[in-house]
Amino acid sequence: MTGINLKSHMQFIKFALVGASNSAVYLGVYYVLICNSATIPMALIGQSIAWALSVANSFVWNRKFVFEDSNEVWWRAMGKTFAGYSSCFFVSSLLTFIQLQLLGTPAAMVPIVNLPIMGPINFMMLKYWAFRNRDAAVAEDPCCEAELCIETA
Repeated sequence: MTGINLKSHMQFIKFALVGASNSAVYLGVYYVLICNSATIPMALIGQSIAWALSVANSFVWNRKFVFEDSNEVWWRAMGKTFAGYSSCFFVSSLLTFIQLQLLGTPAAMVPIVNLPIMGPINFMMLKYWAFRNRDAAVAEDPCCEAELCIETA
């Protein structure tokens, strides 16, 4: 196995570990919030809160553990992480509505069905967009993007 190939495999394994922690955060929050009321509004509220906490968890661990060699500025990576997960959230919400309303899926089963669908999409989004490597000069200082950098000798 080449160095690049091994690195890619290790990165995916690390992502899977972070994904497991995200799933635990998401499912724990979701199930706590629907334990007394498994109505559609409560399921959607639970999904929203669980999503926000799991995305924050994802950003922290992916930045420190999975994509640690990324030179993307932290605030840009965080914004992209939340933006990318937002689009996935809407897809997941649509799937939740379809499963609850049209298919009669129990609310407790919905996240278990949705997580394997959204996982690969999230990995690709993080790897190739949120934590992609940029030119070092642009990544180091946001002022450089606006051409306001002052060169120091």
